[in-house]
Amino acid sequence: MARRRAAAPSWSPDGRFVAFYASDSCEDRATNVGLWLSEPRTRQLANLTFDFDRALGDWIIDDMHTAYGHNVAPPLWAADGRHACFIVTDHGSTHVFRVDVPGEAAFKRGRPVSHGFTEAANATGRAFNVTRILEGARRIYSLSGDGRGRLAIAASDPRRPGEVFTAIVDESAPGAPRATECPITALNARWLSEVNLADHEPIHGFLMKPPDFAAGRKVPLVLNIHGGPYVAWGNSFTLEFQLLAASGCAVLYTNPHGSKGYGARLTVDIKQRRGEIDYQDFLAVVDAACERPFIDSGRLSITGESYGGWAVNWVVTHTTRFAAAVYDRGTSNRHSAWGNSQMGYLHSNWETPGPPWTHPEFYMQQSPINYADRCETPLLILHGSEDALCDVSEAEQMFKALKALKKPVEWILFLSEPHHMSRTGTPQNRIERLDRIVDWFERYLRPR
Repeated sequence: MARRRAAAPSWSPDGRFVAFYASDSCEDRATNVGLWLSEPRTRQLANLTFDFDRALGDWIIDDMHTAYGHNVAPPLWAADGRHACFIVTDHGSTHVFRVDVPGEAAFKRGRPVSHGFTEAANATGRAFNVTRILEGARRIYSLSGDGRGRLAIAASDPRRPGEVFTAIVDESAPGAPRATECPITALNARWLSEVNLADHEPIHGFLMKPPDFAAGRKVPLVLNIHGGPYVAWGNSFTLEFQLLAASGCAVLYTNPHGSKGYGARLTVDIKQRRGEIDYQDFLAVVDAACERPFIDSGRLSITGESYGGWAVNWVVTHTTRFAAAVYDRGTSNRHSAWGNSQMGYLHSNWETPGPPWTHPEFYMQQSPINYADRCETPLLILHGSEDALCDVSEAEQMFKALKALKKPVEWILFLSEPHHMSRTGTPQNRIERLDRIVDWFERYLRPR
């Protein structure tokens, strides 16, 4: 039996079947996660969403939640076992879908493999009637229900940190079933009444204006690149974006090649093409934003964490377009990262043509530190001392290279902080990190 990554098992009401999220990793982390069904007694197995070209689960990230991906909420069975509900990421939002579960017949109609590009091309999910029942420009990050048409979700959007909603599924509605929802909490009402928050408009990504924006005024732009890259920015509340907007910047956050929620092909296309296809995406979306009359194209900046940190290093060593940059918990040397990262040697099995001793040129070509002499952008480096995914030595290498070259660079080391410190760090260090980012951009983005 092929090896699969599986999570969040959920037993059917009659105890016969198990529904769970899984992929066969045919494209490593870029593989679409599907809803699989198993009958433990007979060991039969089928992917019920093999022809649905979206990743199941909540793949949107922000700085308010620690969990994301396919382990957030297990599949939710109907009481009669005929359907199962789940969360799906699509174009920067997460929605609730459901799929038919025809019992034993599922193993004849389903397939024991992950997505195939031919079957998944139109994201139809026809084989088992994959149907959207709750939607909206937001992030649904938790799902539960009674199995009888009553659902409860927790959701946030760019202007709300998170609230709880209930929903009733109407099976009698013409066409596909739909759910009518109602908010049941207003936990942030008082705080929201005291602050002026920014909102965003979707372009090839999302563009957030300062909350006090006035027509006729030009503002600097911050491009924020997400980690992964197999996740997504989206319609979720992110404190960092709000603080940058409140400081007077427009904030641009985009989902380049490699992101989840736009189909398997866009995710997989980044394979062995870092610094090419994604770099083109970054410049293209900045070009699109600069067409807005309120963007000051002479005051551009860039920041990113994890994969986004590597991307920042790549961008500032390949263009002088940005006036300031923040490299946050990423890597600078893909050769050394293969060995010093907790997961580097595993990811390279798919992301590269082979290990560094067989393809040293590839690793060197994709290492921003080899182009450090080209960097003219003032760079702030942020890193946690206990980062196991992107080792702190990656920050040290870039810092020393730029210092030796007498380039404008600063490095802030956060003691005892892990990789996900923007979400799980101590409150004082999370605040300090955000203050450093805002201060750095205010220093270099002042009007000339």
